[in-house]
Amino acid sequence: MNAFLKAGFANKSAILLLNSPTLNQIGKMLVDSSLKHDLMGCETDVEGALVRLSGSEPLYLSCLELFLEDSTAEDLGDAIRSKAWDSAFTAAHALKGIAGNMGFIPLFHSTAEIVILIRAGRINEIEHSYRELRRCYQKVTAAIQNNLPCINELKEETL
Repeated sequence: MNAFLKAGFANKSAILLLNSPTLNQIGKMLVDSSLKHDLMGCETDVEGALVRLSGSEPLYLSCLELFLEDSTAEDLGDAIRSKAWDSAFTAAHALKGIAGNMGFIPLFHSTAEIVILIRAGRINEIEHSYRELRRCYQKVTAAIQNNLPCINELKEETL
């Protein structure tokens, strides 16, 4: 089960949205942060993700931390290696949704490509696409991991 579901993602978002900034304040805390700079270096659409999360930077920051705990990418790799294509499709589709909502554009596109390839039965083309997905995933997770102190500091500012 992925970390978003284990953490009661829906319940957390309702609680955090109660304290969220208005939409015209979106990105105020993240504007000058090293986190935003590093995420933008991964072609992350931070502003778009914040709009999808009703402008709640605390929720976005919490989701970034949950992303590091999420096992969906690992589940996808395991399914591909074992040629369990139904499981691979499920994991790829879930990761595509997470990446899209979080604004991880290259990861979203590479995951969407795997979904399309599995759906079309073009299994022999997945290896190249999976390598690209891993590259995108590693860039995003490195940007988040390198900025965990910044994430914690920004979250404290909102309390």
